[in-house]
Amino acid sequence: MNISVVICTLNNWQMLDKLLGCISMQNLLPIEIIIVHGDNNPETKSISTKWNKNGLNIVYQSAPRSLVIQRNIGIDIASGEIICFLDDDVVLEQDYFRSILEVYKSDSEVDGVQGTITNNKKPSFIKNAYYELFLLVNTYGNGKLKKSGLPSFHSPTSKPVEVMVFNGCMMSFRANILRNNKFDLFYEKNWWGDDFETSLKIAKTHKLLQIPNARLFHYGNASFGRSAKLAYMQGRNLKYIRKKHGFDKGLNKLLCMWSDTGQLLLYFILFFKGEGADYVMNWIKGLRTK
Repeated sequence: MNISVVICTLNNWQMLDKLLGCISMQNLLPIEIIIVHGDNNPETKSISTKWNKNGLNIVYQSAPRSLVIQRNIGIDIASGEIICFLDDDVVLEQDYFRSILEVYKSDSEVDGVQGTITNNKKPSFIKNAYYELFLLVNTYGNGKLKKSGLPSFHSPTSKPVEVMVFNGCMMSFRANILRNNKFDLFYEKNWWGDDFETSLKIAKTHKLLQIPNARLFHYGNASFGRSAKLAYMQGRNLKYIRKKHGFDKGLNKLLCMWSDTGQLLLYFILFFKGEGADYVMNWIKGLRTK
């Protein structure tokens, strides 16, 4: 059994170089590393060539500037039995790929595996209680989708746990399953939610696991400096996810409204702190998008 790695990137060649150096030190190498670049600058291509000469099998592909299109291109190119997506701003521990492949080999019912983020900090008691009360996104939760349509990414564990939602920075799937469940082009220009919604779709009929011994550090730099735009993405895409998966029907619609109230309060707190006056309007604009 072998693994293809897909790295979707956009002009982040310094972190990409660090990641490829990290992959070169793995105790089990992927059969190929597909770098799908949403641009065509010489730096990213040069780094790909450099690591190709240094023992990695790099496949470089330029693509439109769209994360889901880049992901789907990676799926089409990949030749491995397992396709693993990594963000360009992660650093892997040395046995990352071996740990993932061992799970696939040992359990034929597992069709998706993700590792564990080592720098994922547990929120304070007050923050966590607020997220749970209003059914908001939780990065230290139970691995399921809440009734609001928002994800509760699983906290680090000491043993493998079955989950319904994956984090896009480190998700992997059996290639044959993924090719029948490509990323929804609704997210073509606004990528928020494409990862957990795709994994949720697969989890409805397939077994997905989070494992403790495939570990990585995630810098998460893509989330900073664009929060107002992210607020629009979240509003727009959350509306779509709720409709697609039936969260906007019957009494559950009240839970969605309750969750939106909690999100609105968070944005107003930021507004009164003088941090991002555009958050509220962008989020509402996203929710109202047809």
